[in-house]
Amino acid sequence: MEENSRYALFFVGLKKKDFAQFDKVLTSRIIAEASGLCDLPHPGPNEKLITAVERQCTTTVLSKGLDRSVQAHIRQVAEDVEIFVKYHTGRLPESADEEFSLGFQINERYRKRKGDKDYFVPYKIWRDSLLVLLTPQAGSNVVNLADFRKRQAKG
Repeated sequence: MEENSRYALFFVGLKKKDFAQFDKVLTSRIIAEASGLCDLPHPGPNEKLITAVERQCTTTVLSKGLDRSVQAHIRQVAEDVEIFVKYHTGRLPESADEEFSLGFQINERYRKRKGDKDYFVPYKIWRDSLLVLLTPQAGSNVVNLADFRKRQAKG
Protein backbone atom coordinates (compact mmCIF):
# COMPACT_ATOMS: atom_id res chain seq x y z
CA MET A 1 0.00 0.00 0.00
CA GLU A 2 1.29 3.41 -0.95
CA GLU A 3 1.32 5.40 2.27
CA ASN A 4 0.06 8.81 1.10
CA SER A 5 -2.72 7.76 -1.26
CA ARG A 6 -3.52 4.40 0.39
CA TYR A 7 -3.39 2.86 -3.10
CA ALA A 8 -3.17 -0.92 -2.72
CA LEU A 9 -1.34 -3.26 -5.10
CA PHE A 10 -2.32 -6.92 -5.39
CA PHE A 11 0.09 -9.77 -5.95
CA VAL A 12 -1.50 -13.16 -6.51
CA GLY A 13 0.39 -16.33 -7.33
CA LEU A 14 3.90 -15.18 -6.51
CA LYS A 15 6.53 -17.91 -6.51
CA LYS A 16 9.45 -18.34 -4.14
CA LYS A 17 11.85 -16.87 -6.74
CA ASP A 18 9.65 -13.73 -6.92
CA PHE A 19 10.32 -13.01 -3.26
CA ALA A 20 14.08 -13.27 -3.81
CA GLN A 21 13.84 -10.31 -6.20
CA PHE A 22 10.72 -8.66 -4.83
CA ASP A 23 12.12 -5.16 -5.36
CA LYS A 24 12.16 -5.80 -9.13
CA VAL A 25 8.72 -7.43 -9.07
CA LEU A 26 7.35 -4.47 -7.11
CA THR A 27 8.97 -1.87 -9.38
CA SER A 28 7.64 -3.62 -12.48
CA ARG A 29 4.17 -3.77 -11.00
CA ILE A 30 4.19 -0.13 -9.88
CA ILE A 31 5.22 0.95 -13.39
CA ALA A 32 2.51 -1.18 -15.00
CA GLU A 33 -0.17 0.11 -12.61
CA ALA A 34 0.94 3.72 -13.04
CA SER A 35 0.94 3.41 -16.82
CA GLY A 36 -2.47 1.73 -16.87
CA LEU A 37 -4.00 4.11 -14.36
CA CYS A 38 -2.84 7.29 -16.09
CA ASP A 39 -3.59 5.95 -19.60
CA LEU A 40 -1.34 8.46 -21.35
CA PRO A 41 -0.63 8.49 -25.10
CA HIS A 42 2.24 6.39 -26.46
CA PRO A 43 4.98 7.41 -27.21
CA GLY A 44 5.84 10.53 -25.33
CA PRO A 45 3.94 11.25 -22.13
CA ASN A 46 3.67 7.58 -21.13
CA GLU A 47 7.42 7.08 -21.51
CA LYS A 48 8.06 10.22 -19.45
CA LEU A 49 5.77 8.86 -16.76
CA ILE A 50 7.55 5.50 -16.77
CA THR A 51 10.94 7.22 -16.44
CA ALA A 52 9.69 9.37 -13.57
CA VAL A 53 8.15 6.39 -11.77
CA GLU A 54 11.33 4.34 -12.24
CA ARG A 55 13.27 7.19 -10.67
CA GLN A 56 10.90 7.21 -7.69
CA CYS A 57 11.13 3.44 -7.34
CA THR A 58 14.85 3.64 -6.66
CA THR A 59 13.91 4.91 -3.20
CA THR A 60 11.08 2.47 -2.48
CA VAL A 61 10.95 1.66 1.21
CA LEU A 62 9.20 -1.43 2.47
CA SER A 63 8.01 -1.04 6.03
CA LYS A 64 6.33 -3.47 8.37
CA GLY A 65 5.52 -0.87 11.00
CA LEU A 66 3.40 1.77 9.33
CA ASP A 67 1.06 3.87 11.43
CA ARG A 68 -2.26 2.50 12.60
CA SER A 69 -4.17 4.38 9.91
CA VAL A 70 -2.29 2.55 7.15
CA GLN A 71 -2.73 -0.75 8.96
CA ALA A 72 -6.48 -0.06 9.24
CA HIS A 73 -6.66 0.60 5.51
CA ILE A 74 -4.80 -2.64 4.80
CA ARG A 75 -7.37 -4.51 6.92
CA GLN A 76 -10.21 -2.78 5.03
CA VAL A 77 -8.68 -3.78 1.71
CA ALA A 78 -8.27 -7.38 2.90
CA GLU A 79 -11.95 -7.43 3.90
CA ASP A 80 -12.96 -5.92 0.55
CA VAL A 81 -10.98 -8.57 -1.32
CA GLU A 82 -12.54 -11.33 0.78
CA ILE A 83 -16.05 -10.02 0.03
CA PHE A 84 -15.25 -9.61 -3.66
CA VAL A 85 -13.92 -13.18 -3.93
CA LYS A 86 -16.65 -14.70 -1.78
CA TYR A 87 -19.64 -13.01 -3.40
CA HIS A 88 -18.57 -12.00 -6.90
CA THR A 89 -15.97 -14.20 -8.53
CA GLY A 90 -15.53 -17.17 -6.22
CA ARG A 91 -11.76 -17.06 -6.78
CA LEU A 92 -8.70 -14.85 -6.61
CA PRO A 93 -7.46 -13.14 -9.77
CA GLU A 94 -5.56 -15.45 -12.08
CA SER A 95 -3.97 -12.97 -14.49
CA ALA A 96 -2.32 -9.57 -14.39
CA ASP A 97 -5.44 -8.05 -16.02
CA GLU A 98 -7.67 -9.53 -13.32
CA GLU A 99 -5.31 -8.28 -10.60
CA PHE A 100 -5.42 -4.77 -12.05
CA SER A 101 -9.21 -4.93 -12.37
CA LEU A 102 -9.65 -6.06 -8.77
CA GLY A 103 -7.15 -3.45 -7.62
CA PHE A 104 -9.00 -0.72 -9.45
CA GLN A 105 -12.34 -1.76 -7.94
CA ILE A 106 -10.84 -1.80 -4.45
CA ASN A 107 -8.93 1.47 -4.96
CA GLU A 108 -11.99 3.36 -6.17
CA ARG A 109 -13.73 2.81 -2.85
CA TYR A 110 -13.91 5.72 -0.43
CA ARG A 111 -11.37 5.81 2.42
CA LYS A 112 -10.91 8.17 5.32
CA ARG A 113 -7.99 9.15 7.51
CA LYS A 114 -8.48 10.28 11.07
CA GLY A 115 -7.07 13.78 10.46
CA ASP A 116 -9.04 14.40 7.26
CA LYS A 117 -12.52 15.88 7.21
CA ASP A 118 -13.51 14.35 3.89
CA TYR A 119 -13.34 10.91 2.34
CA PHE A 120 -10.95 10.29 -0.53
CA VAL A 121 -10.54 7.77 -3.35
CA PRO A 122 -7.06 6.17 -3.38
CA TYR A 123 -6.72 5.76 -7.15
CA LYS A 124 -7.54 9.46 -7.72
CA ILE A 125 -4.97 10.59 -5.15
CA TRP A 126 -2.25 8.30 -6.54
CA ARG A 127 -3.07 9.18 -10.17
CA ASP A 128 -2.87 12.90 -9.38
CA SER A 129 0.49 12.38 -7.63
CA LEU A 130 1.76 10.52 -10.71
CA LEU A 131 0.62 13.19 -13.16
CA VAL A 132 2.39 15.84 -11.07
CA LEU A 133 5.64 14.04 -11.95
CA LEU A 134 5.11 15.11 -15.58
CA THR A 135 4.61 18.81 -14.97
CA PRO A 136 7.51 21.14 -14.26
CA GLN A 137 7.17 22.56 -10.78
CA ALA A 138 6.93 26.32 -10.44
CA GLY A 139 10.21 27.79 -9.27
CA SER A 140 12.17 24.61 -9.93
CA ASN A 141 15.49 24.97 -11.63
CA VAL A 142 15.89 21.69 -13.49
CA VAL A 143 18.82 21.73 -15.86
CA ASN A 144 20.03 19.09 -18.28
CA LEU A 145 23.30 17.73 -16.83
CA ALA A 146 25.10 17.83 -20.18
CA ASP A 147 24.14 21.50 -20.67
CA PHE A 148 25.23 22.31 -17.12
CA ARG A 149 28.66 20.73 -17.71
CA LYS A 150 29.07 22.65 -20.97
CA ARG A 151 28.35 25.92 -19.21
CA GLN A 152 30.75 25.03 -16.41
CA ALA A 153 33.53 24.22 -18.90
CA LYS A 154 33.04 27.56 -20.71
CA GLY A 155 33.41 29.46 -17.70
